[in-house]
Amino acid sequence: MSKVFHHPDSVAGLVLIVVGGIATYLSYQIAPGPDVLTLPPNFFPLLCTIGVVLIGIAMMVQAAWAAPVPFPALVDARAVAVFALMLVYFLTFESVDFRLGSWVFMLATMLAMGCRSIPQLVILPLAFVAAVYVVFSSIFSILLPTWI
Repeated sequence: MSKVFHHPDSVAGLVLIVVGGIATYLSYQIAPGPDVLTLPPNFFPLLCTIGVVLIGIAMMVQAAWAAPVPFPALVDARAVAVFALMLVYFLTFESVDFRLGSWVFMLATMLAMGCRSIPQLVILPLAFVAAVYVVFSSIFSILLPTWI
């Protein structure tokens, strides 16, 4: 590998830049929806995806100054599981109730990452999804897909 990629964080940073760039492009494709006096539906996805790109850039800069270290295994089962969960969540977002889909996604992600604490598995997904739903629907007046 070249001198730029002498640290695993540089590869992770590059992946974040590419994935964030693709997600930013996809976020631009979100329909503007009805004319309302609130933020457009793609505002927060764009904000998040641009943040992912910036984090990737920061990781690459940090890795450029770090001492070389050996690379870990190429494929991590937990990372693949989280990627698969994100893909399913993204593809089903419009057709599944936001609260149910987000709860299942967060719970499955926590299990995939090794969380086994029953109180955490019960409280965190419910509290997080409820907080996000209240913030988006009540404070920002953004319509989220809800069917239940």
